[in-house]
Amino acid sequence: KLESDRVGAHLMLGILHENQRQWEDARRDYERALRLDPTVTGPRAHLADLLERNVQSIERADSSSAAGVVTGENIRAKQILRRVAQLRREELELYARDASLLPNNAALQYRWGSSLYLNGQVEEATTVLERTVELAPRNPQYVLFLTLIYQKQQRFQEAVASVNKLVTLRPGNASYRQLQRELRQQANPSQRNP
Repeated sequence: KLESDRVGAHLMLGILHENQRQWEDARRDYERALRLDPTVTGPRAHLADLLERNVQSIERADSSSAAGVVTGENIRAKQILRRVAQLRREELELYARDASLLPNNAALQYRWGSSLYLNGQVEEATTVLERTVELAPRNPQYVLFLTLIYQKQQRFQEAVASVNKLVTLRPGNASYRQLQRELRQQANPSQRNP
């Protein structure tokens, strides 16, 4: 129990430090949480996201250098991306474990589906997210993610049906209505206005 509390505390501190843009402190907090209990979900996902944002900032800063030139920053970015991929693979295994133990927990199923998606397992992610939406059909975050995955897979009829649920849940949301228009056009390209 004490270890679990300490892991949770470091995870929350990491999130707090991230919100305050204290990136190095956040990284240390997530890594401490992992050292305390490497079998818990959460710290890896947050650390992977933090590191990935770090790589994106390195790439933006490095984009001014000559194309094709390998710099120390390029090498560092590749090393960080390998670590991100490793963290996401490890987290996926833990989510799979937890999701099998709690198959009716929509939030956990959503995190597992998201993890599958981030690991490039789009078909598996779709199946898990469909189950998530069955468990919590009124959660717009879950419905939106499933809608976007259908769109990515060019399963436009299913995407339209899903976005229609989303608009029903939040009829005043302009972004959802815009997505609905886009998906309807993608589902029926012959009906586009000239």
